Amino acid sequence: AFVLIGSDGKGYTWIAENDVEAKQWFSDISAAIDSAAGSRAPSHSVSVLESLPTRSDAERLAAVATGSILMKYNQRDGKSGARWVRVSPDHAKIHWGDATKKSSTSSLPLKDAIAVMHGAKSSAFFKQQGAKKDHDYFCFSVVFEKRSLDFAATSAQALVDWYLALAALA
Repeated sequence: AFVLIGSDGKGYTWIAENDVEAKQWFSDISAAIDSAAGSRAPSHSVSVLESLPTRSDAERLAAVATGSILMKYNQRDGKSGARWVRVSPDHAKIHWGDATKKSSTSSLPLKDAIAVMHGAKSSAFFKQQGAKKDHDYFCFSVVFEKRSLDFAATSAQALVDWYLALAALA
């Protein structure tokens, strides 16, 4: 699977039947983008995504159930801090808490999530007023009716694993 983000920030998740089909789609879409942009050289982000190992949905779900450290942005003031984030073994809830103890202090049911957005688009990211240290392309939000959980991954692999796993669960 891979995600294509348009210039308007809207993301499209493509899920292929097999690795060969996924690589062909990715190659064809990359060529079309390069052609439309006047045959410019491939961007850095394309080479980063191509270097990531292919993982199955089950492997991605196992990775998020194991948990990882993500930067969490507060809705109240936009400040960020490292948090231990994981999805419950039954994939019903997303938990977050102390990064050093790898413990959970808060959670929300994933059944209540209405969207997963890629990029720094929520108000929590904008409250940083230019002080945000994380790249926009590492940011994502899990949107609920009355709030959002706003995170920044620490690597491209973590971003892809979290985004695709949450998209499959939400």
